[in-house]
Amino acid sequence: MAVSHGKSAIIQYDNAAGSLTDISTSVQSITFTPVSDSAETSTLGTTSKSYIPGLKDCTCTLTGIYNATISAIMNSALGNTTTKSLQYDPQGSTSGLDRWTCETFVTSFSIDTNLGGAATWSADIQVTGNVTLAAVP
Repeated sequence: MAVSHGKSAIIQYDNAAGSLTDISTSVQSITFTPVSDSAETSTLGTTSKSYIPGLKDCTCTLTGIYNATISAIMNSALGNTTTKSLQYDPQGSTSGLDRWTCETFVTSFSIDTNLGGAATWSADIQVTGNVTLAAVP
């Protein structure tokens, strides 16, 4: 199992023209959360609950340093009915490492400025459909 520092992560997101764009240098934090629903199947007389897996889902939260490129990409995606591609390489783009890909919608985009620090941004992203995990070619 390869171990890596978070600084090696690479995240790409579709720009307004629909082309994957490396936004890694504007991102400070990525929280990529695949989950699965579960349905309880317990019946009368049992002493422990039982479950079956349900539908899969995934969300992604990005935060980083604000700039005009991020503003253009996220603003064009917010509320857009056309999905945007996301490609996430958590350990970098070395051949054989994990690569997550999916189609998404931006559900929120916020900009935070304060007197004592750099302007920052955050975005909440909802995956639609399947998430693909494959090796970086």
